[in-house]
Amino acid sequence: VCFMTSRYELQTSSDNWRKAMDNCETRGGYLVRIQSVAEQNFINATFTTTAWIGLSDTATEGTYVWQDGSALAYTNWATGEPRNGGRDDCVRWNAGLNAWQVVRCNNRMPYIC
Repeated sequence: VCFMTSRYELQTSSDNWRKAMDNCETRGGYLVRIQSVAEQNFINATFTTTAWIGLSDTATEGTYVWQDGSALAYTNWATGEPRNGGRDDCVRWNAGLNAWQVVRCNNRMPYIC
Protein backbone atom coordinates (compact mmCIF):
# COMPACT_ATOMS: atom_id res chain seq x y z
CA VAL A 1 0.00 0.00 0.00
CA CYS A 2 1.42 3.42 -0.92
CA PHE A 3 1.06 6.87 0.62
CA MET A 4 2.87 9.88 -0.83
CA THR A 5 6.29 8.49 -1.83
CA SER A 6 6.41 5.60 0.66
CA ARG A 7 5.29 1.98 0.51
CA TYR A 8 3.79 0.29 3.60
CA GLU A 9 3.52 -3.43 4.29
CA LEU A 10 1.85 -5.01 7.29
CA GLN A 11 3.78 -8.12 8.30
CA THR A 12 1.31 -10.36 10.11
CA SER A 13 3.90 -12.70 11.64
CA SER A 14 4.41 -11.87 15.32
CA ASP A 15 7.99 -10.92 16.13
CA ASN A 16 9.78 -8.94 18.81
CA TRP A 17 10.84 -5.38 17.94
CA ARG A 18 14.46 -6.24 17.05
CA LYS A 19 13.44 -9.14 14.79
CA ALA A 20 10.78 -6.96 13.15
CA MET A 21 13.41 -4.27 12.56
CA ASP A 22 15.80 -6.81 11.03
CA ASN A 23 13.06 -8.27 8.80
CA CYS A 24 12.14 -4.82 7.45
CA GLU A 25 15.81 -4.07 6.73
CA THR A 26 16.12 -7.40 4.89
CA ARG A 27 13.23 -6.22 2.69
CA GLY A 28 15.14 -2.99 1.97
CA GLY A 29 13.19 -0.75 4.35
CA TYR A 30 12.56 0.15 7.95
CA LEU A 31 9.82 -0.22 10.51
CA VAL A 32 7.35 2.54 9.73
CA ARG A 33 8.32 6.11 10.64
CA ILE A 34 5.23 8.30 11.10
CA GLN A 35 6.07 11.93 10.38
CA SER A 36 2.76 13.80 10.17
CA VAL A 37 -0.93 13.86 11.06
CA ALA A 38 -1.73 12.99 7.43
CA GLU A 39 0.51 9.92 7.56
CA GLN A 40 -0.95 8.88 10.93
CA ASN A 41 -4.47 9.24 9.51
CA PHE A 42 -3.43 7.03 6.57
CA ILE A 43 -2.11 4.37 8.99
CA ASN A 44 -5.32 4.59 11.05
CA ALA A 45 -7.51 4.18 7.96
CA THR A 46 -5.43 1.45 6.29
CA PHE A 47 -4.43 -0.94 9.06
CA THR A 48 -6.57 -2.52 11.78
CA THR A 49 -3.96 -4.55 13.67
CA THR A 50 -1.84 -3.22 16.54
CA ALA A 51 1.74 -3.27 15.26
CA TRP A 52 5.32 -2.25 15.92
CA ILE A 53 6.50 1.07 14.55
CA GLY A 54 10.14 2.09 14.20
CA LEU A 55 10.40 4.21 17.35
CA SER A 56 12.30 3.39 20.54
CA ASP A 57 14.43 4.80 23.33
CA THR A 58 16.75 1.80 23.50
CA ALA A 59 19.90 3.92 23.01
CA THR A 60 19.10 6.60 25.63
CA GLU A 61 16.24 6.24 28.12
CA GLY A 62 13.60 8.89 27.48
CA THR A 63 15.02 9.98 24.10
CA TYR A 64 12.87 8.48 21.37
CA VAL A 65 14.37 8.17 17.89
CA TRP A 66 13.30 6.41 14.74
CA GLN A 67 15.03 3.23 13.61
CA ASP A 68 16.65 5.10 10.71
CA GLY A 69 18.21 7.56 13.20
CA SER A 70 15.94 10.50 12.42
CA ALA A 71 14.70 12.71 15.24
CA LEU A 72 11.14 12.63 16.54
CA ALA A 73 9.24 15.57 15.03
CA TYR A 74 5.60 14.36 15.22
CA THR A 75 4.02 12.35 18.05
CA ASN A 76 0.73 10.58 18.64
CA TRP A 77 1.15 9.27 22.19
CA ALA A 78 -1.75 7.58 23.99
CA THR A 79 -2.82 9.15 27.27
CA GLY A 80 -0.11 8.60 29.90
CA GLU A 81 2.60 7.89 27.32
CA PRO A 82 5.47 7.83 26.90
CA ARG A 83 6.26 5.93 30.07
CA ASN A 84 9.96 6.19 30.77
CA GLY A 85 12.05 3.97 32.98
CA GLY A 86 11.90 0.27 33.44
CA ARG A 87 12.07 -2.14 30.53
CA ASP A 88 9.50 -0.53 28.25
CA ASP A 89 11.58 0.90 25.38
CA CYS A 90 9.85 0.12 22.07
CA VAL A 91 6.78 1.73 20.56
CA ARG A 92 3.72 0.14 19.03
CA TRP A 93 0.81 1.74 17.27
CA ASN A 94 -2.34 0.63 19.08
CA ALA A 95 -5.02 0.16 16.42
CA GLY A 96 -7.88 0.37 18.92
CA LEU A 97 -6.67 3.69 20.32
CA ASN A 98 -5.12 5.02 17.09
CA ALA A 99 -2.23 6.09 19.31
CA TRP A 100 1.31 5.09 20.30
CA GLN A 101 2.27 3.12 23.40
CA VAL A 102 5.64 2.17 24.90
CA VAL A 103 5.95 -1.55 25.65
CA ARG A 104 8.67 -4.14 26.20
CA CYS A 105 10.73 -4.82 23.10
CA ASN A 106 10.53 -8.58 23.59
CA ASN A 107 6.74 -8.55 23.14
CA ARG A 108 5.70 -10.26 19.92
CA MET A 109 3.28 -8.64 17.47
CA PRO A 110 2.81 -7.81 13.80
CA TYR A 111 4.72 -4.87 12.39
CA ILE A 112 4.56 -2.32 9.58
CA CYS A 113 7.54 -1.91 7.24
